[in-house]
Amino acid sequence: MIAMNTKPLISIGIPTFKSDFLHEAIDSVLSQTYSNIEIIVVNDQSPEDIGSIVKSYSDSRIRYFVNDQNLGKEDLVANWNKCLSYARGEYFALLCDDDVYSPNFIKEMYELAIKYPSTNVFRARVEIVDENSEIIDFYPNLPSWQSMADYMWHVFNGYGCQTVTEFMYRREHINRLGGYVSLPLGWYSDFLSTYIFSQKGGIASSSNFLVKFRMSGQNITSLTDENSEKKLIAARLYKEAVMQLLKSTKAESLTGMIKSLNRKIKEQNEYVLLHSKLSSFIKLFMSRREYGLTAKCLIKSLIKKVVN
Repeated sequence: MIAMNTKPLISIGIPTFKSDFLHEAIDSVLSQTYSNIEIIVVNDQSPEDIGSIVKSYSDSRIRYFVNDQNLGKEDLVANWNKCLSYARGEYFALLCDDDVYSPNFIKEMYELAIKYPSTNVFRARVEIVDENSEIIDFYPNLPSWQSMADYMWHVFNGYGCQTVTEFMYRREHINRLGGYVSLPLGWYSDFLSTYIFSQKGGIASSSNFLVKFRMSGQNITSLTDENSEKKLIAARLYKEAVMQLLKSTKAESLTGMIKSLNRKIKEQNEYVLLHSKLSSFIKLFMSRREYGLTAKCLIKSLIKKVVN
């Protein structure tokens, strides 16, 4: 057993815009079995009454901030980094405003940090829930420790999934690297940030389900939207950054890794195109090289869209 007075402060940032499940998110942090925490709620100029929800708590561990302007409209990741900038703990985790932790999340992440002193990224398994908190899916199990390249391989080949919610980091480490990486709409930002944070020290994972990720219909992955162009640009920037990381670390089976990466991005781009507006296709076709698309991919997606 570790004495209470030796336990470090752990910061939990909650970048907030939606109020529907905020109570549940905050409650899940306050219910942690690890008590030396601070909760940083950052209201991103929401039109909803976030303040009343936060003020309904009398717990001194909650710190509340309101942005001068809505950062997420132009840069979703900017509010993640705003939460990080307020953090004072030795460790930092980011909880989305509609997700929840299981009571042992922080405790188990801290135990991983003790077990793997050279590692900076710690991860739990995730259950996916709907608006009614019913479990509809879950993320696959991963090895207890992986290098950055191993983790990438699992993601590229469909054996690894993630959000931003299930991770805890050594705060100084991710600050030193400049915080979370911003890509248009935050598309791929969670993945790229994890790769960069884990380049030194890898990732330690728990096989226990300690996080519930909510598919509320308001996630960027679930929106049928007019932002397909920005998502396609993000995919291209993500691919370029990942290629640099793989080459800099001299990953084994580099050719196979790149092939798997290309296949994964192609699948995701086809998903984006399938859910984009028909009016976007002409512009996308004419500028397809800018988005890293082929004419074949666009035509295939258009046929699927018309048939469906």
